[in-house]
Amino acid sequence: MAILELTKAEKEKILVDIARLAAAAGEGAQRICGGPSNIKSVILTGEDIANIRDAILPLCGDDGRLNMYMYGDWKGLDEVIKNDEPMAILVMGTDATRSHLGWNCGACGFATCGEFNKHAREVREGPTRGRGTAQGGPCCMWLLQDFGIAVVTAAAAVYEMGVPTRIHTSFGSMAVACGYLDGCMQALGISVGPWRLGTWDEWYNRPTMKGTFSLEDIYGDLWRCFPTHFAGFNGRGRPLTKTDPAWQAKGIYCAHVYDEEYENKRKAAGAKFAEVTAQIRQKVQERRQQGGK
Repeated sequence: MAILELTKAEKEKILVDIARLAAAAGEGAQRICGGPSNIKSVILTGEDIANIRDAILPLCGDDGRLNMYMYGDWKGLDEVIKNDEPMAILVMGTDATRSHLGWNCGACGFATCGEFNKHAREVREGPTRGRGTAQGGPCCMWLLQDFGIAVVTAAAAVYEMGVPTRIHTSFGSMAVACGYLDGCMQALGISVGPWRLGTWDEWYNRPTMKGTFSLEDIYGDLWRCFPTHFAGFNGRGRPLTKTDPAWQAKGIYCAHVYDEEYENKRKAAGAKFAEVTAQIRQKVQERRQQGGK
């Protein structure tokens, strides 16, 4: 009997096969709405993972401070690519902006599915095309729940095969922006690997981020993102803000302000992101026209 040693290519093929099985599990999962599946799946490896990495960075800024959380995903992918490690990304997408149900449940905010579809079509055809920061809308809540069921089922399938995994909003959004899932308004990415010891820490504790930001950076970012977690009792309508252990004596309150410096950085990042993703979309389209996978 032959003794087989797993090469990088063989490891990558195994991860791709696991991603295929996970896609089958996700697309075949039990759904609330029934009917044909409107979920699309793509598996990214090699150059295409590098494209996702390159698309993420402009939104974070070179130092990561524009989006410290997405920067963690960028840095994780960057380490994988630099170390030439086997990995796959399963991206699943859908379009929950078109409802065929006729249930008229009102969960979307409209009295009937017909009213929702009319509004959603106007948004899709408008200047924003319904794209938010990460996902698109407005959405039928039932179709969106079906999509969530499919994605978590796929991620669970990867986990059951003993491979580290996590669901990433960033990977899904970048895949749509780069042209891998045209026709999808919502998308989520599922990391399959990388193939290495201690990968659980890579996507959860993220040791690659150690030393990137100071404690003050992290605390300040959390405070800005989740002010209600740091608010005192709001019985008088203006709760004190818990900036540090002595918060009760300091009398610091939240306020809405226009941050011109941050807005200028954010707009410049958006312009750079549009430039980078347009270049990637062009490459992806050219490969498809040439019959490349």
